Amino acid sequence: MMARLPKADEIVSHSGQYDEEWNFPASTHRRTLLIASTGRCGSHMLGRAMHATGRFGFPLEYCHPANLRIWGKKFGETEPVAILRKIIEHRTSPNGVFGLKMHFSHLRAFPNRKQLFEALGDVRVVHLLREDLAGQAVSNAIATQTGVWLSGMMGTGREPQYDEALILRSMRQIAADNAGWREFLGRAAIPSVLMTFSRVSADLPSAIREIAEFADIDISGVDIRSSPATRKQGTSRNAEWVKRFKSANYDHMGSAYASISAIPRMLAKLLLGRV
Repeated sequence: MMARLPKADEIVSHSGQYDEEWNFPASTHRRTLLIASTGRCGSHMLGRAMHATGRFGFPLEYCHPANLRIWGKKFGETEPVAILRKIIEHRTSPNGVFGLKMHFSHLRAFPNRKQLFEALGDVRVVHLLREDLAGQAVSNAIATQTGVWLSGMMGTGREPQYDEALILRSMRQIAADNAGWREFLGRAAIPSVLMTFSRVSADLPSAIREIAEFADIDISGVDIRSSPATRKQGTSRNAEWVKRFKSANYDHMGSAYASISAIPRMLAKLLLGRV
């Protein structure tokens, strides 16, 4: 039986995620599936689809500092790892799997990384990477201005303006965070698989089956939705701004521009797990 899919504005990562409706019956936590993400990489789409199977917990940004504070108030806890343990108690699916999404910056909320990963237990990581770095940066810049990170969010009501400096900052931060994830996962020897946004969006059921096999999670008998539960936010404006940005920065290839092929050679190798 598939889990009920919440509407986007029910789980805007900052409000509805705390509702008891999304808790699972008490289950023994045996494994964690962590989506290592960056802003606008497609992790919300993947997390929603995984939740719908009923086998991956409910992967949300529990470790975002603002979310941790609210969860802490809910549980009467102040220490990040203690808060996370409480979340795990409530959001582990009946098969024993706890799922979460985490940006690289969220690690800063946990000064003691050893305790963090002890709480997560047997961890499997899906590093979700969006190849079109310029497109991701443009999307991030638009969301930063409008405050609309997910379909259904109210946002600020501000009309976004093309801001080349903001797009460039977003691009550099995304590239640095992806490199940070690869280095961290490699140094910590945490089992991980690299998956691209295009791979997930092109064939969502196949991508989820691949993740399940990698994480040793049984999803036999589960009817996986072929279409994402989330609505695409990008418009023709995104494509126009990407084209404008690439045209303006063509001569600067060698920094974090255009796509993964334009990232410096060593960083590209790092992102692809070849070093």
